[in-house]
Amino acid sequence: IGIITVLLGATLALAQKDIKRGLAYSTMSQLGYMMLALGMGSYRAALFHLITHAYSKALLFLGSGSII
Repeated sequence: IGIITVLLGATLALAQKDIKRGLAYSTMSQLGYMMLALGMGSYRAALFHLITHAYSKALLFLGSGSII
């Protein structure tokens, strides 16, 4: 499920013209990476990726709001 989510999210993110929608689909892709890490048993890496991704994506959404 993780690999399918990674590929689907990345493909949909590339196809978007709206910045915020592209960021949302890239988040879907990153959640696929987290699921892949959980499936491999690497719980610490998945949690670390979740926390760092949430912080950086929040900053990206705030920045994209000022661009639009």
